Amino acid sequence: MEFSAGALLPAEHYLDAGYSSAELIVQTREHHQLALITRLRTDNSVQARTRNGYDRTAFTIDWERRQVTCPQGQRSTSWTPCRQKQQPMIVAAFPLNVCRP
Repeated sequence: MEFSAGALLPAEHYLDAGYSSAELIVQTREHHQLALITRLRTDNSVQARTRNGYDRTAFTIDWERRQVTCPQGQRSTSWTPCRQKQQPMIVAAFPLNVCRP
């Protein structure tokens, strides 16, 4: 009887928050079909710290469609991978005419 290396892996791996990143979660799912169960790092944005405006938890992210929906139901019009402080990031932009006060 032969076993492939992937056949011996559990479907889920549990990690502490020190190892988590969106990039690692996505890559592990795509390359190894494994779900990483972990807390994501704390949002240190100005909005989260001051509780003024929307922090990232207020947005819904559709990773497959590469689209973000804001709390008002508006969908992003662009999805741009980039690097900030040597970390991979994604910048999602919304149309100005629907996001202004």
